[in-house]
Amino acid sequence: MAGQSRATLRSTTSWTAILMPVFEYRGNTADGTAVGGTLQAANKQAALAELRGQGIWLTDLEDVAAKPIAIAGRQWSLLHALLPLNKAQVALLFRQLAALLRAGVTPHAALTAVQDRIESGRLRRMLRSIASEAAGGEHISEAFRRRGYVFGPFVPQMMEVGERTGRLDVVCDEVAEQYELEVKLRRSVLLQKLYLGAVVCIGICLPSLPRYIIQETFSLANFAAYGRHVLYHLLPIIVVILGGMKLIHIALSTPRLRRVHDWLAIYYPLTGPIVRQAATVRFLRTMAAMYEAGVPVADCVEAAAGATANVTLAGPILREAPLMRQGARVAQVLRSAGVFPSTAVGMVATGEESGTLPESLRHLAGLYQSESEARLGRLKWSTYLAVVFVGAIVVVVVAGLSFSAYYNRIFELVFGD
Repeated sequence: MAGQSRATLRSTTSWTAILMPVFEYRGNTADGTAVGGTLQAANKQAALAELRGQGIWLTDLEDVAAKPIAIAGRQWSLLHALLPLNKAQVALLFRQLAALLRAGVTPHAALTAVQDRIESGRLRRMLRSIASEAAGGEHISEAFRRRGYVFGPFVPQMMEVGERTGRLDVVCDEVAEQYELEVKLRRSVLLQKLYLGAVVCIGICLPSLPRYIIQETFSLANFAAYGRHVLYHLLPIIVVILGGMKLIHIALSTPRLRRVHDWLAIYYPLTGPIVRQAATVRFLRTMAAMYEAGVPVADCVEAAAGATANVTLAGPILREAPLMRQGARVAQVLRSAGVFPSTAVGMVATGEESGTLPESLRHLAGLYQSESEARLGRLKWSTYLAVVFVGAIVVVVVAGLSFSAYYNRIFELVFGD
């Protein structure tokens, strides 16, 4: 039966092979060695016969096409939206995991060892539960995938690649690099947000100051009256504005509005290009790693699209990806999707034609990574200039209102009400 199945697979045409379903299997050989991989077969029964003929005792056999693709925004948690994990701590977590795995520590032991080295109690509890599930025989990637509302789709996809290739240490380093880039981006944007917030608060509070402190006599009671005015009248306005902005941010992170959030993220004038490049790097690295792991190229593209963690970028790729099962190339799919620059698509096409697709993808990812870091450096100066310009306009307007209130108050004191 196994011989007939092999002969059938050899005699099929290329088009039939392309349209055949792909099965992912895990099992053990006669000597107890754990094995896994993918296999094309006409149906599940044919795949079973093929693998049994190879002397593999199966523990799991699954149609890859039936597996859900991780798309950004499918999982959501209100707690995580209100209090997200510190990305710097998550980056440090994966750096420590990579170091332990390189030293020959098993994944379960590594997850157990890093628990006491993490400051965040919530992250520590997650690691404890992940380690417990791994000790029970579950794949680490599945444990991370169930916590996609915290780690996103990129981490479980990369952890699955690490499990398939036995290179979890390299994968953890790549995940840490992505988190570190996001930390740099968030810090750069946070400084500008704080500066603008301070300018807005001053703009709200300063115009009413002259009416309270410019009286017939100068006394601390005037400042006390102004402090009560700020506390009971102006502070609620500031709280409503800041709270409204936070509520909008939380609403945009929900599955229903995640598409709007992701569109704004990649088209925002200052940080949009960096966010797009970071998503592109995730796509390229995930695809290169999965391709090297022996995953069919169509499944590589679909999984890498989900790992971008951006619905706006993943959607067009997932719509075009089925064409690959009909013979289309990766470059053709990416060109039709229209989400990547022509230079990137051209390099992918070169990698396909030369048979060096993983190397081309990694080289391209490195270029985008370097360009993202350079953009971050330029962003600090450009955003500072932009914020200073906006702040100067606000200061001029506020100063004009303050001087106007000042002289109006003097006029009232001199000439009466």
